[in-house]
Amino acid sequence: MAIGISQDGRHFVHSDGRPFFYLADTAWMLLNRVSKEDTVHYLRVRAEQGFTVIAAVALAEFGGLSAPNAEGELPLKNAGTVEPNPVYFDHIDYVIAEAAKLGLQIALLPAWGDKVQPWNGGVDGIFSPGFQNQGREQAMAKAYAYGAWIAARFDRHDNIIWINGGDRGPSGPNYAETGQEYWDIWDAMGRGICSAAPDCLISFHPPGGYSSSYWFHHSSWLSFNQIQSGHWNRDIDNYAMIKLDYNRLPVRPTLDGEPCYENHPVQYRLEFGVFNDYDARKKAYHALFAGAAGHTYGAHEVFQFFEPGQEKFFGARLHWKEALLLPGARQMGHLRKLFESLPQFPNLEPAPSFVLTGCGHGTDAVYALKDAAGTCAVVYTTAGNPFIADLSQLSEGKLAFSWYSPRTGDFIEMEQQSLSGPSAFVSPNADPGMGDGKQAAWLPRVGNDWVLVCKAG
Repeated sequence: MAIGISQDGRHFVHSDGRPFFYLADTAWMLLNRVSKEDTVHYLRVRAEQGFTVIAAVALAEFGGLSAPNAEGELPLKNAGTVEPNPVYFDHIDYVIAEAAKLGLQIALLPAWGDKVQPWNGGVDGIFSPGFQNQGREQAMAKAYAYGAWIAARFDRHDNIIWINGGDRGPSGPNYAETGQEYWDIWDAMGRGICSAAPDCLISFHPPGGYSSSYWFHHSSWLSFNQIQSGHWNRDIDNYAMIKLDYNRLPVRPTLDGEPCYENHPVQYRLEFGVFNDYDARKKAYHALFAGAAGHTYGAHEVFQFFEPGQEKFFGARLHWKEALLLPGARQMGHLRKLFESLPQFPNLEPAPSFVLTGCGHGTDAVYALKDAAGTCAVVYTTAGNPFIADLSQLSEGKLAFSWYSPRTGDFIEMEQQSLSGPSAFVSPNADPGMGDGKQAAWLPRVGNDWVLVCKAG
């Protein structure tokens, strides 16, 4: 089940070279809040929905060091020396093994960001300079040793993708600063992981509005990049963020590691409403059409595995088992279905020149992908807006067209036509109403997005 990177550096592949579609679910607190029985239920549902990766944290946020897991175990015997509790990590072994049975990768974060950079009065900064009067060199040594230990501890599993970091920017409280207040500690942990698992896939999970590339693109231990487009509004331009990473050298795969979560309050405030399936869905398509190698989805109550009666975060309302079935999750499976139905999928590249008119921004955006040989092109119209495509960029001869619904996963075949040059397309059920991008950014949208698939021959 080991996953690697394609020869062109753009995509993920299985060990036998087959393309691997990285479709992750955000399950940050799976390892410290969920029983074995419920873990199996969760993994089975996500596998059935089409997910291929589960992102979870060993030393979690929100009391991850002080609150026992569902088995009654704390992760550390001694926080000062980072002495692990073997029984706690045995439970993680169980989760990784159960995921493997279902063909799922575990994107494992060794520690959430507050373990290095505590904020809002946090007391969990065990790898932070000043924790129990430790100095910077001691903090770096602890981070390196822990990274090496946890990578060696789980090295027998071949379904692990390592994610260093955890929603913190290494430059300190002001993410825009370019200093190295915490960079060296995160770097030490990354080097520690790779010292024990030299052939591993590893990335860094950044704070909102940033990419791992901002700090670590040239680090020896980084395999692929992640952005976090985050939860601030409905039209954050993750297309532009992915495009920046896509164009960096050396070439590395990139993806959105934390877009807006379905049912999550906009700007963390319920009075602004919550993100719906369309908000989550269009972020996925915008990222893929910018050249992302995959995508990460999240449901608000699932990332924290909220159950009524327990502590909740950011206005959680649904039981996590109910949130597990929100429509956006199954629509992520439709995204995977679309791309895996295209033999050219690994070779599709962003093709902005293929769409001649109708290209907009946010909800009005129309984006295209095309292979270099001109045998396939796909166009995503975010609001179902009409557009003109330059079919002269495709191979000569008859073209087969179909519309794909991101909401239902259904193809609508069109008659084969001998179109050429600039050609107009109008999506099924085109509706210039709620999806036209002209409402205030905090208002919910009704999605009428479509994908046009063009195949030559």
